[in-house]
Amino acid sequence: MKILISKLPKNSWWGHGTPIYENNPAMKEGVVPNQEIVAVEMFMLSKLFNQLPVDVLEIDFPYFLDQQNTKQRQHDFVFVRDLFVSNQN
Repeated sequence: MKILISKLPKNSWWGHGTPIYENNPAMKEGVVPNQEIVAVEMFMLSKLFNQLPVDVLEIDFPYFLDQQNTKQRQHDFVFVRDLFVSNQN
């Protein structure tokens, strides 16, 4: 199995503040994450993934996505899973 993760975007993650989601009362609108903590958490996540018995591939955050909506840049994440993996012994 392989895990593919992207590095953090070059521009601040939620640098213009987080949106509010109706189904997530724990989030407050407009909060900008502490980018130093984001970087540390990403480093720790990468370190943890690399301890797993799987291949971990880190790629650059897509340039195209990082350049979109620059006035209200709100990076979130995309989770993709190959469902056929569940059909393996």
